[in-house]
Amino acid sequence: MFQKVIKHLSHNLSKHDITAKITGRIKHPVSILYKLYRKGIKIEQLTDIFAIRIVVLDEEKCYKTLKIVHNLYEYEKDKLKNYIDNPKPNGYQSLHTVIITEDQYRIEIQIRNENMHYHAESGGAAHWRYKSDLINALKF
Repeated sequence: MFQKVIKHLSHNLSKHDITAKITGRIKHPVSILYKLYRKGIKIEQLTDIFAIRIVVLDEEKCYKTLKIVHNLYEYEKDKLKNYIDNPKPNGYQSLHTVIITEDQYRIEIQIRNENMHYHAESGGAAHWRYKSDLINALKF
């Protein structure tokens, strides 16, 4: 499923002269359980079990990429989050949307530029910081 969507996205972004690094991941079971517990929700409500990240060159291309993604796939309008215009308190910036594939899989798409990606992976918004908090929270 991932490879099909990634290939489709890559092909269509190339057609629009957008250079992108596209990766996919499946959320780790421990992260799923922690999120369910933390948010008090059911697994059916999670929209980020499957996720694809698209890293482009600049902010303008982030918005252009989002438009292309929304033209290619059905998406959940209420799940669109613009963390570029409204960064998280830790400085995290990205566009998030949830698409629905033809097989009815829901996939979260994260779109950011290279600077945003660096900050998310290595800076104050680094996900490993969140993961270390998760591990500490799960210790008994």
